[in-house]
Amino acid sequence: MLGEKCFKKLLLIVTTVVTALIFAGSIPGNTLTAHAATSGKCGPNATWRLSSGTLYIEGSGDMWGKSEYANTSDLPAYGSESDVSEIVIGDDITSIGDRIFNSFSNLKTVTIGKNVDSIGQMAFEYCKNLENVNFPTDGKLRCIKVNAFNQCGMSTIALPDSVKTVEYGAFHNCPNLKTVKLSSDIEIIEESVFESDENLENINLPEGLRTIYSHAFASCKKLAKITIPSTVWGIGDSAFSNCGLTELNFVEGSSYLHIDENAFAYNPFVRVSLHDHVDSIGKYAFSYCSNLEEINIPLYVSELNEGVFLDTNVSYIKIPKGERAWESPIEVYDFALGTKASTLTIERYSASDIYFSAKAFINSSGHSTTVKHKIIKKIIIDPGEGFGTRAEFETSDESYTLPECTFEAPAGKHFVGWLLGENEYALAKQPLVSIQLIADLGIKALWESHDLTKLSEQKATCTENGHIECWHCSGCDKYFSDSDGKNEISLDAITTEKATGHDWGEWVVTKEPTETEDGIKTRTCKNNPSHTETEVIPKKGKSPEDNNNSENGNSGNNSNTGNGESNPAETAAPKVENEAPEPKPVDTTFTDEEQAAEFVVTSADKQNPTVDYKCTTNKKAKKITVPQTVTLEGVTYNVTGIASKAFNGCKKLKTVSFGDNIENIRANAFKGAKNLKTINAKSSKLTKDTLAKKAFKGIGSGVTVKVPKKMKKTYEKLFVKKGLSKSVKIK
Repeated sequence: MLGEKCFKKLLLIVTTVVTALIFAGSIPGNTLTAHAATSGKCGPNATWRLSSGTLYIEGSGDMWGKSEYANTSDLPAYGSESDVSEIVIGDDITSIGDRIFNSFSNLKTVTIGKNVDSIGQMAFEYCKNLENVNFPTDGKLRCIKVNAFNQCGMSTIALPDSVKTVEYGAFHNCPNLKTVKLSSDIEIIEESVFESDENLENINLPEGLRTIYSHAFASCKKLAKITIPSTVWGIGDSAFSNCGLTELNFVEGSSYLHIDENAFAYNPFVRVSLHDHVDSIGKYAFSYCSNLEEINIPLYVSELNEGVFLDTNVSYIKIPKGERAWESPIEVYDFALGTKASTLTIERYSASDIYFSAKAFINSSGHSTTVKHKIIKKIIIDPGEGFGTRAEFETSDESYTLPECTFEAPAGKHFVGWLLGENEYALAKQPLVSIQLIADLGIKALWESHDLTKLSEQKATCTENGHIECWHCSGCDKYFSDSDGKNEISLDAITTEKATGHDWGEWVVTKEPTETEDGIKTRTCKNNPSHTETEVIPKKGKSPEDNNNSENGNSGNNSNTGNGESNPAETAAPKVENEAPEPKPVDTTFTDEEQAAEFVVTSADKQNPTVDYKCTTNKKAKKITVPQTVTLEGVTYNVTGIASKAFNGCKKLKTVSFGDNIENIRANAFKGAKNLKTINAKSSKLTKDTLAKKAFKGIGSGVTVKVPKKMKKTYEKLFVKKGLSKSVKIK
C-alpha cells in the first residue's frame, strides 16, 4: 500500500513538471526554450554543420533525401532553415538528396562539390532568393533531376560540360533567369525545363543536342532569338510556344527534323526559313503567329497538317521542286493555310504538285484567304562568245525585262542584243525590252564586230575638246587606241585639252534699222570666225522698253501708227545664238550652290542630259530632298539617279526624299547616314535592273521607307533583294 502511494505521488510530481515545462515553452520570452541542432548526419558517410549562416555538407558519398529521414527534426538545419544564406557541398559528396534543401527561404548561394554526380528531385525547389549556383568546371555532375531548381531566383546559369541530362522542370518558373549556358555535351532537354522563365533572353543550344521535348521553353516571353543546331531531330509539342521569338534559325545538317504540334505557336517572328531536312510539321505548329508573313516548305514535307499556319499573316509560300520519296502531291489539310493575309501567293513548279482540302484556306474567323498561284520558271543567261559566268535563277513573274549586258566582250566585238531561242533578239540599244514569260527561258549574248571610224588627232576648238588619234565604234559608241578595236580607252584618256569656249569680238551693225524694220548687229568668235551670234536693233522710233514689252509677250495686230508704237508680232527675238550650249561630258562633276549638292553627269545627250545626285555639300543637313533637275551654264539636266555613298558622313541626316524622276540607285547609296530615320521614295520607276545589288545596304533597322501605295508589295521583295534589311519597315 505504501509503495502504491509513493508511486502515485511520484507520478503526480513528474506529470506536474512535464506540464509546467510544456506550458512554459508556449509563453513568449520564457527562458525554457529548445535549441535547434547545429550539426548531424545527412548520409551514410555524410554530415552537416551550420555555422554563421553557412550550411556545410561534409564527409563522403551520397546524401539522404528528405523522405529517408525517420524524424524530420534530424534534417539538415531543421528549425533554422531561414537562417541559412549559403550552402557548401564538399568535394567528396557524390549526390544531393531529393527535396533536401526545399524551401530554404533565405538561401542565396550554393556551391556544388566537384564529385557530385546528380542533384536530386526538387532539391532546391522554392528557394526563391537563391541567386548564385556555382558548378565546378572540372566536376562530375551528370544529371539535374526533376524540378531541382523550380521557382528559384538565379539570373544566370552556366552548366559544366559534364552535364548530359536536364530533367523535367529543372529550372521551371525561375522569374529572374536571363542567361543560360548549356553544357556542350548535353543531348536532351526534357519537358518544361525552362517553361515560364519569363525573363529568359539568352540561351545557347549546342551542336550535339538531339531532342527538345514538349514545353521545354514555353512561355519564355523575352526569348527573342533561337538557333536550332543541325543535330536536332525532334522538337516536341509546344516546345517554343508563346515565346517572344522574332528570329528563328535552323542550321542545316544531315538529320531529318520532326516539328511537333504547336511547337512554335504564338510567336511574333515575321519570316522563317526551314532547311530541306525538315520532313514533318505538326498540327498548328506555327499557328497564331500573327506577324508571320513568309515561310518556305522544305523538300521532304509531304503534307501541311491541320491549322499549321492558321491565323498567321503568311502571304507567300513556295512549294519546292525535286524528287521526293513518294509520287503523290503535297496534301494541305483543313485550316492549314487559313491566314489573315488578304492574298496568299503560292509559287510552285507545276499545277499538279499540291492537293488542297475544301477548308484549307479558312481561318479562325471563318473567312477564306484569296489565293494566287504562280508557276516558277528558270532563266539562264549565257555569255555566248563573251567572257563571264553563266547565270541561272528562278522567277514566277509573268514577264521578264531583258537586262543590261555585264559580260566582257570578245576581242574586236561589242554586244548587240540577246538571242532568245533560235532567231529572236532584242537590240542592245533597247536593253529594257519586256517579254512574256510562259516557260523556262534561255538567253544568249549576241556579239558583232566593231564598226570603226578613224578620228585623226585634233586640237581643241571653242566647242570641241582636243583629242589624240583614235578609233570610234558607231555600234557601241566606244573609243579604241587601235584599228582592230581590241584596246578600249576612255573619253578622258583620248582628251588632250578641254574646249576653249567662245571669245567674242565687238558688236558690228550688219543691218541698219529703219522706221519699218529692225536692224541687226553681229559679233564673231575670235577663236573660230564661223561661230557668230546676233542681236536685234529696234526699228527707229521704238524704245528699248517697247522692245522688252514685246519680249514679255504683249500681243496685237496693229501696224506702226507713226507715234512711236510698234506691232509686237513683227518684232523678232532679241538675241539668237547659232549654237545651243553643249552638255558636259559623262563623269563630269559639278557643284550647285543653290541645291547645296554635287552632281555627276551620266548622259551628255543633248535631248536628255542626265546626272546623278552625288552628295550634299552640307554635311550637317537634317533633311535632304533630291531635286528633279539642275541647271549648269544654260543646260538643264534631269536628275535620274543617286550615286554610291551619296549620304556618307551625314551624321545629322534624318530624312531623305526623292520623286518619280529617280530611276537608278547605286550601291551603298545610303551607307554611312547612321541617324537616318525616314526615306520618302516616291519613285515608281525602280526595278531590279536599275537598282544596284547593294543599293540599300547599310540602312539601319530603325529606318522607315515610304513608297507609293501601288508599289508596296513589289518594293517589299525587290528592296530586300537589293540589300535592305528584312527588319526595315516599308509603308
